[in-house]
Amino acid sequence: MKTIIVSPRIIIDDYNKINFLFDEDLSNFLNNIKINILPIMLKKNRIELKNVSLADGLILAGGGNIFEYEKNLNNKIRDNYEKKLFKQFFKEDKPILLICRGFQLVTNLYKKKLFKFENHVRKYHHLNLKKSKYIKHSKLIVNSAFPSLYPQERSKLDARIRFDDDSTSIIPSSEVSWLSTNPSLLIENGFASAKNVDSITRVSINASSSGLSAILFIRLKPESSNISTGHDPNQSIENALSDSVNMRQAGWKNSNWFGNYFESDGGWMYHQYHGWLFPITKESSSLWMWSPAQKWLWTNPKLYPHIFRHKDGDWLYFIKQAFPRKAYFNQSSKKLEFTE
Repeated sequence: MKTIIVSPRIIIDDYNKINFLFDEDLSNFLNNIKINILPIMLKKNRIELKNVSLADGLILAGGGNIFEYEKNLNNKIRDNYEKKLFKQFFKEDKPILLICRGFQLVTNLYKKKLFKFENHVRKYHHLNLKKSKYIKHSKLIVNSAFPSLYPQERSKLDARIRFDDDSTSIIPSSEVSWLSTNPSLLIENGFASAKNVDSITRVSINASSSGLSAILFIRLKPESSNISTGHDPNQSIENALSDSVNMRQAGWKNSNWFGNYFESDGGWMYHQYHGWLFPITKESSSLWMWSPAQKWLWTNPKLYPHIFRHKDGDWLYFIKQAFPRKAYFNQSSKKLEFTE
């Protein structure tokens, strides 16, 4: 079992004693993944480095500002021992994770300029990891914003790297090499554009980045095709769900294979288990749908509750028994996933 040091937030009480405060979510997360937290020891407001060699890694956690931007004794003491921790772990070549204030501290330590951003708290931020001796690249994941295109339509291409710990990092399109030999498809500036299309064609796009490669497929459809891509929000959601029958509740329908759903205005449906979905095909043998949480999904009457997720190429198995939680078993990572 791994052991790490987490630098806590400190408060000096009325008795002039230092109290450590650990982030509850971070503590619970580390406990869930079976990582021990090794406490730090202060003596006369200075850190004791004797037990540092016992730790496998360091987390400089968030909470508050560094001394330069908020001058008080708490921040001064914390800055001093966190700098010593950082230098010691850096010297011993051990992994270090910086969270919020930790980034401020190290940026200031290297005399780099900090900029203030509004409304950044409680937001998701993308962290791009190009190279790391601690995390190895295992797979390149590529996807298209739309699975099919009509002539003159275009779709954004995205790429991510999956690491050996199952985390992912977005790669800028400029760092990805996209190649397709089909003359009906133009790739430029991270977008795939359909040109003249005579017949329904499945086109492959080869992507490569950081020594990894992957293949993405897009379906090109001529203007005369009567197979809809779902770009018209006023389409019916029949055919793939042609077995559906009306239920007693107004607007609700039941499909033998897909379950109960509510047909809303504008082409949206509300599914009893999956929530809001936007179906985008009218093929009788398959169903493409857009999920705000999962993006593009595909399934059919024979495969469901097996669902293909287009953005990372993973197959999911929906676990109905876990409802009201939306639980999916990822058959690639062999892990459970939960969505809102």
